[in-house]
Parts: sequence; structure tokens; C-alpha cells
Amino acid sequence: MKFINKTILFSFLLGSAMLTSCLDNDLVTNTERFTKETKLIDNYLADNGLEDQAIVDTQSGLRYIINDEGDSLTIEDYDSMRVDYSIRLLKTGEEVFFGEDEMLKLDDQIVGWRILMPNVMQGGDITMFIPSYYGFGGLPRGEAPAYSTLIVDVALHEIKHLTEEEQFAYDQSRIDAYLEGSEVNVRLDTLSGMRYSITTEGTGASPGVSSTINVSYTGYLLDDRNLTTSSFDSQQSLELKLSELIEGWQILMPYVKAGDAGKAGGEIRMYIPSKYGYGRSRVSTLPSNAVLIFDVRLNSVL
Repeated sequence: MKFINKTILFSFLLGSAMLTSCLDNDLVTNTERFTKETKLIDNYLADNGLEDQAIVDTQSGLRYIINDEGDSLTIEDYDSMRVDYSIRLLKTGEEVFFGEDEMLKLDDQIVGWRILMPNVMQGGDITMFIPSYYGFGGLPRGEAPAYSTLIVDVALHEIKHLTEEEQFAYDQSRIDAYLEGSEVNVRLDTLSGMRYSITTEGTGASPGVSSTINVSYTGYLLDDRNLTTSSFDSQQSLELKLSELIEGWQILMPYVKAGDAGKAGGEIRMYIPSKYGYGRSRVSTLPSNAVLIFDVRLNSVL
């Protein structure tokens, strides 16, 4: 088998996931189940003379075969794709799902699809071997019983990237869902549509776009699927030129005031859709179309 190391957005959780369930009357962990199902996949590949064609994604452990690489676009999170697909049970070969010329959102598919589909380009064809952990798990779906190991064939005819307007609307919907039920007093910048909240008003000067500011901040990445955040950056007493920062900061930071006469600076929380952040670019550990949240204290305007 070929081994290819791919960077993915999903952590390989099997080593720590210790939820248990019943398989063949034995009490097993997710790790043990994954190992057993992967062994069945490897046996299938060997029995059908496919072992040399199979590639292993070393971060997830998933096996796949590229039947046709394609020749143009690569799919990204939240893109839609026009595909023909067939989902079969490894154990019996029975086809349990199929579709022809269907437009699907990558983000709506099982985790195995979301991990492996970026390995094939538009016009390509891929076969994915997906253990239940990255498939339907312990839930029966249609004709697929619980804990099904799947063979998924996908012919990727077309990739449809979201337009800037569609991506912005999607980002805003996720921010709104994240804020739903919270007691935060959220304000709106009417020109950009961005949300923000002022924790502490501050009593000093407000910055302009050309200002140099001294700030302390923590940045968070919004996990769109689970509506949770993870910190990706934190700085204390850092001097920055506002004009050199992402547009979201340039638009929202003027709403907060610096400290004055020994008083603490104002504090703002900014909810920044990807349009006003890094857009489709991948920056450091951030994925493309990242939705960002910043907690910022404006210490001074220099």
C-alpha cells in the first residue's frame, strides 16, 4: 500500500475515545472496533488484488484508491459537489445507497467522505473504504445495519465553490447559531453586518484605521460543526498598526476606547466572518474560510 500523509481538519480520535459498545457479543472500544474493521478492509484489498493500489491516509488510517485523479479544482469545506456515488457494505457487497448526478454538500456527508474527498480533483473518481467510526457509527441507516464497514465509490463531476455572498451568509448563520441563547448584548455594524459586543467601554481615545494600537487579545476559531471554539493565538501588550490587520479589526476596533488616566482599556469581542478575516486563504493552523472570534483589550492608542 502507498502511504500518504495528508493534513486534515479532523483529529484522529481513536486512541483516546473509549466509549464502548457491543460487537460480536464482546465489549470493545472504538479503537478495537476500528482495528478490527481495518483488518477486514485490508483482507478485502488483498483478496481482490487491490493492495498495491490502496493509499493510506496516515493521520486517519483510512484506505482509499484513486481511480482517476481528475484535472482541475480540489474540493474544500462547505463546497457543493455534483457526483455519481454508490455505497456498498464491505461484508456482503450489497449496495445500500446510490445517486446519479446529485448535488451534495461536502459538509453534510459522513466524516470519511469529508476527510478523503479532497484527495481527488474535479473530474476524478475515488473509492473509499470507511470503517463505521468514520461512517454511520452505531446507527443503522436505511439498509445499512449498525457498525457497517462501507465501500464508497464517487465520481466527482463538478465542484461548486460558494460565492462570497453565499459564504458570508453561511458564516453569519453559524455565528448566529453560536450566539443563540446567550445573554451577551450583541451589537451590529450595519455596513458590514458583523456582530460585536463591548465588555468594557473604556474612557480614552478610539483608534482610526491609520492608528497604532497597543492591545492584549485572544483569538478563537469557531468550529462550525460543533459550535465550539478553540484558541489559536494569544498576545499581551502587543503594538500593532491597525491598517495592517484583517479588515474585521479595522472595522470593529474603532467601537472601543483605550484606557485613560490609569483606567483599564475598553474590551471588545468581535465575531468575524471569513470575508473580513483571511477568506479562502489557509493561514498557519487556520483552515480556509475560518470564522474567527477575538477578545481584545485596547490598552492604548499610540
